[in-house]
Amino acid sequence: MPPRQSMDTPDESMDCVRRFLLYGVFGQPSTSILPIFIMFGLTVLSGAFLSPLSPEMLKTHLHVNMCPNITAVTNSSLSPANSGYVLKAAKDSANGVLSFVGAIAVGSVADKVSRKSIIVLSLFFATLPYVALALTCDNAYYLPLASLSGAADSALSIGFTAYIADLVPPSRRATAYGHAVLCAFIALSLASPLGALCAHAYKESSVRTLFWITALLSVLPLVFAVFFLAEPDSSLSNEDEHESEKEKKVVVREEGEECGNGTREADESSERGGCEEEANVSLEVMGGGQG
Repeated sequence: MPPRQSMDTPDESMDCVRRFLLYGVFGQPSTSILPIFIMFGLTVLSGAFLSPLSPEMLKTHLHVNMCPNITAVTNSSLSPANSGYVLKAAKDSANGVLSFVGAIAVGSVADKVSRKSIIVLSLFFATLPYVALALTCDNAYYLPLASLSGAADSALSIGFTAYIADLVPPSRRATAYGHAVLCAFIALSLASPLGALCAHAYKESSVRTLFWITALLSVLPLVFAVFFLAEPDSSLSNEDEHESEKEKKVVVREEGEECGNGTREADESSERGGCEEEANVSLEVMGGGQG
């Protein structure tokens, strides 16, 4: 009988899981910045798709079901005291404060943990408000979670910039950041008109469908990051930095040699000048003695 193949040990299974969490389906560190560009573009889809519907959402009272017709709910619940501006101001204020706190907290540990873990956790918390909105159709759950996602947005920004810095040398990072913003702008330009068309078609009949589409769009970058975003290979950026340091040292050494040559020439010329002066003095003394 053929020998039975040995099954993987728990340590080997854990190592496979760990490698998948770090490197996704590729199984090795990433050397390309294309996946992070794609992921950055996907992150703006959900917010851009829902933005045409946001004014009517903010005009709805808390603990009021907005489904299936958000227009009817808004018209029946709207009052001069609830124009939506107070809720929006509170949401944006909390979002800004949490973004500030989150940036400080994540920035202090950014170099101690993997880049992918920061990005994946940030994307996970960014999906919560849209999933809660799809499940409940209630601002009472969406607005607090959307405020808390401010910390996730700042963490995602830190992870994104650190990811690019690990792969791109300093001389080309500005260009890489510009390309990433361009990807986000393209996604925003596509998702906003599409969201407006869908809102016009479904907000009075099946607004929950719009909320579920938004939730799926928010989960899409998370799934992409888990499977197709690998931990960056930071040695690429380090090698370029070492090369630039070597070039700087070579330039400094050449400048030092030029300065040294100039100093030696100056010393030689000063010595020649001193010898000539001594010869002139001795000639004058001899001339005086003859006289």
